Amino acid sequence: MKNNLTKGLLALFLSTGFLASGCSDDDNPASSDESAHMDAVGVALVMGGDTLVMAATADPTEVSGELEVYEGASTGPVLVHFLDDEGHWFRPEADPDGDHTLDIVTNELMASIELDQANWAFTVTGVGEGETAMRVKILHLGHEDYVSPELPVHVIHSDEAHGTPVGMRLMQGDSLLVESFANGTLSGQLDLASFEALTFSAWFVDDEGVVFQPEDDHHLGLTFSSDRVESIIDGWSVTLTGTDPGDDGLVIDILHDDHIHFTSPLIPIHVD
Repeated sequence: MKNNLTKGLLALFLSTGFLASGCSDDDNPASSDESAHMDAVGVALVMGGDTLVMAATADPTEVSGELEVYEGASTGPVLVHFLDDEGHWFRPEADPDGDHTLDIVTNELMASIELDQANWAFTVTGVGEGETAMRVKILHLGHEDYVSPELPVHVIHSDEAHGTPVGMRLMQGDSLLVESFANGTLSGQLDLASFEALTFSAWFVDDEGVVFQPEDDHHLGLTFSSDRVESIIDGWSVTLTGTDPGDDGLVIDILHDDHIHFTSPLIPIHVD
């Protein structure tokens, strides 16, 4: 889960040609308007701010990265990004009742997929140890507008799905707001507008670089330096609302019963 999308690699992929795949007017005689199709020539899988896998051409030898999941464990939400024929990455708007839908095909004896159609995302649960692959598809009224090359999936056997957390990332969608580590290093801050909500998700990193959200018997704890901010916790998602302009600070803990398993450095908050 350590592969990041780089401009150099993207330029290499774009220079080798595109995959143009879609259903034709003959396949769907009810629609002769090409704008009805969602044109994609590449795909990237992103989780917790990391690009796990990228395929920007139809050539299976140019697929970069792999999706890793532990046997018996599940990933967090994996966001699907697509590449258009002008070299721009995009994510479809949430439209659960639309004509276009996400489909993913993989070896169900090794990995189980749960789709989040509304957000063009999915989670993977490791079923059987080993190497397999998945294909990502855009379906338009049941026809294939795009089919990816095989994207590697590695199901890892381990007695623990992840190690002890040593770092934390606060993500708003694909945007990294704050990154901090237990040794005290920190980058970024939380900027709030008065009486406007900011929602982010908390992700954690172990000493092997595995990005994860802890098991259901763990939960978040928030400690503020002052009372300028109100908070709501929903699982591993946090919504903050600034109530008084000025500076504040936040410490985030992972709690299991009454035990603290991780404590972040003080995260700066500024309320406009």
